[in-house]
Amino acid sequence: MQPDISELMTAWYVWGALFLATALMTVIGTHLITRGWKE
Repeated sequence: MQPDISELMTAWYVWGALFLATALMTVIGTHLITRGWKE
């Protein structure tokens, strides 16, 4: 039983998108919070 390449690629795309979205939101959120605190 070999895993389907297309399924593996789809999983990588999904996890990659989720990781990028989470990292982006964290960076933007931290930037806004620190900017708000300084001001």
